[in-house]
Amino acid sequence: MMEYQKTEGIILHLIPFGDSHQIVILFTLHAGLMKVMCYGSRSSKSKWHGLCRALTQVEIIYREKNSEIYECRDLTLIHSFDNLKQEYQQLEAACDLLYCLNRSQLVGKTAPKLYALLIYYLSKISQIHEPWILSLSFRLKLLRHDGLLDYPFICQVCEESLLLNAFYAQNEAFCAKHACENSLFFAEEDLHLIYALTACPHYSGLTKLHLSAEIKSKVFALFEDCLSGG
Repeated sequence: MMEYQKTEGIILHLIPFGDSHQIVILFTLHAGLMKVMCYGSRSSKSKWHGLCRALTQVEIIYREKNSEIYECRDLTLIHSFDNLKQEYQQLEAACDLLYCLNRSQLVGKTAPKLYALLIYYLSKISQIHEPWILSLSFRLKLLRHDGLLDYPFICQVCEESLLLNAFYAQNEAFCAKHACENSLFFAEEDLHLIYALTACPHYSGLTKLHLSAEIKSKVFALFEDCLSGG
């Protein structure tokens, strides 16, 4: 029988199971994305009832089983992030970080640097003038972390670094000469912002950025294109 292990993680999503159980999906420090069965946690009598909520950081003691769904032995609260649940824009941005991880990460693939970035960005959302700056930065840094995004963009035909404009389609970047039809177009100003969001090493640098609704929609489209492989 497998021994119990311990790690910490952020709850991303919950799936009801049976009358009173839940499958809790977490992104963890030591085990990456994890699915854990928490028996009885939907019952108001369960000691885990208040803990099994999205955007909650917990310490978890678990045991592997003969499936990708592990068994939970105990949960302990680390941080509830209640401060982010009072302001809609902050909550929306925080939930977007969780969506990105749930959308992109494979079960059991460890990513401690990505976990550290998640915790850091969650701690800063309430302090920045525009919470979506951190959300978009997280999306781009996640893609770069997972090897799905070049920095800077490089044309897949001529291998030119794209600094003045770029066209993105089918998970690949192109210069104007080699662009495909229906490509996602990034002007010089767009690229400046995207490269800043992707590679800015310090939080203070992000606080100086001002984003348009257009760049937000373009980063969203880029994220989905990279994950879908075109």
